[in-house]
Amino acid sequence: MKNLFFIFVLSIPLYVNANSQMSLEHQAYEFVFNEIMQDAVSEIYIMNTFQYGRLKDEEFKKNIDVFISTSKMPKPLVVELINRESGSKKVSWKSIMVNATFFSFKHLIEPPNEYYYVSHVAVDRENLEAVLLIGNYCGVLCAYERLIHIKKYGLQWRLVSGELLFVS
Repeated sequence: MKNLFFIFVLSIPLYVNANSQMSLEHQAYEFVFNEIMQDAVSEIYIMNTFQYGRLKDEEFKKNIDVFISTSKMPKPLVVELINRESGSKKVSWKSIMVNATFFSFKHLIEPPNEYYYVSHVAVDRENLEAVLLIGNYCGVLCAYERLIHIKKYGLQWRLVSGELLFVS
């Protein structure tokens, strides 16, 4: 029953309010975290600044053509993420269907045991395809980063592929 509700909810267009449609970047975050969590009730922690992890690694940049040829990721969108400024810009996503708490290590006395981080979302010109990086830290020697490729069909986003960049 939970899966039926989940599918139904994702088929509804997402709106911030009656007058403004949610940005594509925010739609992508909502979709990806709903796919990962399959749970809109449990609280998750997400860093409040964009992170690019392995995408900024010089070795990864040098081998981008090898990575693209062995994955199903669209090269222009991956390259856009790699070239994106990685400063400490704040994530402006206000979660609607995900129980997310955004945090900064500077403002916490004790960091959460598990948290996620995200990159910006690279979107194609037709606004129908997107790539983003999502990372998860779950403890000492417990972490992963995954590059996610999603496509929009009508009003629904669908997962195309996910490439694991590292796991520990």
